[in-house]
Amino acid sequence: MSLKRYIGYFFFILFMAGIFLPFSNAATLVSNWCSTPPTIDGGIGAGEWDAAYPNSFYVYDESSGTPAKLVAMWAMNDIDNLYLRFQWNDDTNDAYYDIIVIYFDEDNNGNWSCDGVENYVMLYLNSTGSIFTDGYISIGCGCGITDLVSQDGNGSYSYDSGTKSYTVEFAIPIGSAYSEDLQPAAGDLLGIGIEITDGAPPSKGYCYPENLTSYGVVTFQLASPPNAVGSFFILVSIICAITFLIYTRLKPESKLIIL
Repeated sequence: MSLKRYIGYFFFILFMAGIFLPFSNAATLVSNWCSTPPTIDGGIGAGEWDAAYPNSFYVYDESSGTPAKLVAMWAMNDIDNLYLRFQWNDDTNDAYYDIIVIYFDEDNNGNWSCDGVENYVMLYLNSTGSIFTDGYISIGCGCGITDLVSQDGNGSYSYDSGTKSYTVEFAIPIGSAYSEDLQPAAGDLLGIGIEITDGAPPSKGYCYPENLTSYGVVTFQLASPPNAVGSFFILVSIICAITFLIYTRLKPESKLIIL
């Protein structure tokens, strides 16, 4: 095999590695990196969620344990916040409250309880308005505590009476100086659980996964900032591959002529 062919294979391998190495495991709920944060107003502006990673799952009926509602979720983050968008069907925007709660098992040990500081965000969806709560649970405490110092997250929603569906948006701090806020590093795997209540007191409750007391099997991965080295590696690989193809196609083969 000629040296040029060896070189060609080498650059092809580099090129393919540069493409496929950055991708994450699709079995985990995933967040993409975003450079422009969305406006948290319950409305979906043109292009503002284009960078988000689309996820979907069923929430389970708490009384029967059967899959009940399909929930679509879009996720993206920057260095300061995790941005989540949810959509699901609901026949009514109740005059009392519908509720969505997102629980984070920050140490991902399958137990959202008093084993450390764990976090949650909650949004009450009411036909006359909404209430956002940013909370946590700490060691030795049997219930959630509202972040008194750092109510620095945000949540908002809209209800479409035509499609009978909710759209909910959250901005959840991940880079703040407050210890009661979520404190992950980019690329970390977090346990996550989601609970939707249809009317409060609940006429129906739905959970993802089915058993919220041991939901660490469901993980969520934050995106890392764009890797300038990796992007440069991919660019160089592409340039080298193109250069090699031009060289092999246009340069005539050297021949030995015996007179």
